[in-house]
Amino acid sequence: MSTLDLYICLCHRRNASETRHWFIMTALPGAETGTWYHVEGGPTLKTDYKLQVQAGKRVESRGVENMYKIGTISETNVKKPKAAVQSVPLQRCQRFSVAVLAKLEKKWLVPEGTTACWEAQIEPSPCEAGPSSSLGGSSYRSRTLAWPSFSWKGV
Repeated sequence: MSTLDLYICLCHRRNASETRHWFIMTALPGAETGTWYHVEGGPTLKTDYKLQVQAGKRVESRGVENMYKIGTISETNVKKPKAAVQSVPLQRCQRFSVAVLAKLEKKWLVPEGTTACWEAQIEPSPCEAGPSSSLGGSSYRSRTLAWPSFSWKGV
C-alpha cells in the first residue's frame, strides 16, 4: 500500500442554468487513473441521489475543468477517504463533497480551513429552498471568496 493524493474536482458547466458537478478523487501519486467518489441524481434529474464509487477513472479527464489537490493521505489512513464518503448523507454533489472534506478535516487528514474554503464556493441551487449550509454555518452569499492556494489542473 502507498499514499494517496486527494483532490476535489469541478466539471465543466453543461449549461448556464446548472451548477457545476463536483466530486472527490483519490489517486496514487503520479498515477493516470484514480477513484472518483460522487453523487448523481437529485431533483434536477427527478431521481433519488445515488453514490457512485468509480475506480480506474482517468485523472486527466476531459470532463473536469479544474482539479485541486487537497493533500496527501498517509499509508496508514488510505481507507479513511472511502469511509468518510460512505458515512456522509447523500445530497447534491457540491454539498456532498464539502461534507466529505469536513469529515476528513475533523480527523486531521486535510488542512484546517479546507472545509470553510470549499463551503464558500458552493453555488446556489434553484432546487434548494433559500441559502443554506451543508454544515450549519453561514450561507454562500455571506462568505468571502477565498480560493485556496491549491494548483490548477495542468499548471
